[in-house]
Amino acid sequence: MRLLRFKEVLSPAELEFADFHASYKEASYAFYGVPFDATSTHRRGSHIAPRKIREESYGFETYVLEADVDISPIGMCDLGNITTGNSLAAQTALIDKIYRVSTAILKDKKVALMAGGDHSITPPAVDSFASRHPNCFYIVLDAHLDFRTTYDDNPLSHACTSKRVADILGEENMAVLGVRSMSMKEREDAKANNLKYVTSWEIRERGLTTLLTELIDQEKLTKRAIYLSVDMDVIDPAYAPGVSNPEPWGLMPWDVLEVIRLLAPRIVMMDITEVNPSFDQGNTSALAARLFRLFVAYHFKSVINR
Repeated sequence: MRLLRFKEVLSPAELEFADFHASYKEASYAFYGVPFDATSTHRRGSHIAPRKIREESYGFETYVLEADVDISPIGMCDLGNITTGNSLAAQTALIDKIYRVSTAILKDKKVALMAGGDHSITPPAVDSFASRHPNCFYIVLDAHLDFRTTYDDNPLSHACTSKRVADILGEENMAVLGVRSMSMKEREDAKANNLKYVTSWEIRERGLTTLLTELIDQEKLTKRAIYLSVDMDVIDPAYAPGVSNPEPWGLMPWDVLEVIRLLAPRIVMMDITEVNPSFDQGNTSALAARLFRLFVAYHFKSVINR
């Protein structure tokens, strides 16, 4: 156990994320899983994603070609999984555990990498992030707006993630990219509250680099700490079929790569959620593992070049 003071909330993983073998003290990047999907509403199964993502992480070279960085000498650790019952009854305790672990990592000035699980795990991590970085901004890549006040009588549902983050940060400090599904009520509420969102069609027409560059300039993101949340259903199901709520007309993996490339210098915390290995042959989990490794490479490169 690498985070001994949290031994009651973390349990070792059966298999560590590939190359994340440093001690917690030596690490600059700390990875942990949250095997929870009790709020899933279409396909259950994302609770096994942390294990599958770790398994697929062993299929890659340590040299990340896109960033021209070998990550093997970088201090990276795998803290294991947050211990939780996979039920709605366990959700309140889970929220507290996510907050505590995230706070410990960020307090120690390490970059936190969290693997879900369904998207309901994100708000407590954002809450912790905001407490450490008041001048922050949240960017989520998601097929769904997730701006409902409540869903299935649960305000903590994965379908309410963006709404809960807005409660923490305010709509002015967040943006949703890649959206192509929402209710009419969500659309009305988003408009009334000036929530910034970009549809997948806008990205296809104008180009993600152009739109993201505009957002960076408008929100002065080069001077703000960023939390990046990647709901894997933002990617078109032709490329990422193993998700809980697939939506056609999605982004390409190249688009997510570009987001990470452009934002990596300012990202302090990142999560990937909604991978569902039960509806996959390993390719979606492999893509998630590759995105984590890609981020570490680009972020580390930005640090050494400062």
